[in-house]
Amino acid sequence: MPGFRADRRSRSLVVATAILLLACAAIAAASCGSSPTASSYKPPAAADYSKLTWTQAFEKLQAKFSREYAFTEWKGIDWKALYQKYQPIVARAQASKDQNAYYLALREYTHTMRDGHVSVKPDDMTVYQAVAGGGFGLVVTKLDNGQVVATWVKDGGPAAAAGMKLGAQIVKWDGKPVKTALAQTSTALSPPQPTNARTVYEQLRFLVRAPVGTDKTVAFKNQGESASRTATLKAVEDGMETLAMTDSRSALSKGPLPEKMVEQKTLPATSVTCA
Repeated sequence: MPGFRADRRSRSLVVATAILLLACAAIAAASCGSSPTASSYKPPAAADYSKLTWTQAFEKLQAKFSREYAFTEWKGIDWKALYQKYQPIVARAQASKDQNAYYLALREYTHTMRDGHVSVKPDDMTVYQAVAGGGFGLVVTKLDNGQVVATWVKDGGPAAAAGMKLGAQIVKWDGKPVKTALAQTSTALSPPQPTNARTVYEQLRFLVRAPVGTDKTVAFKNQGESASRTATLKAVEDGMETLAMTDSRSALSKGPLPEKMVEQKTLPATSVTCA
């Protein structure tokens, strides 16, 4: 859409993304510089695409990232394929002026890097609320045998009201086998997932989230019962309770998260050997 411009919040997403996407490139280059006698290191320059349309900013971001990201070959990243997948999504978001769709597209795009240092900032809580603001009063996990079970059921919540108890096996979710439903769960709103295990963890977190008022048909089997039960659960406003409960950063963080991923430092003039 010619002349279309993103507002201040959406513009900041592109600027922040462009900066954060270069973090790993800076880390790698600092560890394995091209010159063995280099005494200092200067990270790639940050880029400001705030005066561009969303599609123009995405084009610039794609070009810069594909040119400067340090782990392209190691990770086997196909930049052309990523562009072909996400450029139409960004274009549709711009055409409809759908900032939520644009934000989610950027998050999904960066998550394909499978890099814990690559992310979109700041978090947009408006999108979180719209997409995952409702809960069903339960937390689930996946056992080694593949079963998905309820590890927490809130007293008086939708799941408990339907008769679900702690330890219940989830057989179907939203009318689908739970394995299928889990695999189809988007992790766009989760932190970056550098491993497959982390992706599954995030899918389990967001499986039980939905827009407030959403109905899900669920089949479950309580411990000690031979037959499964089927119920319709309605997502309710819960202050994103289960997301807070299962955020690993809440349990593992010993202090405030770092504001900078990479800082410029002067290195001693010694040789560096990269394995």
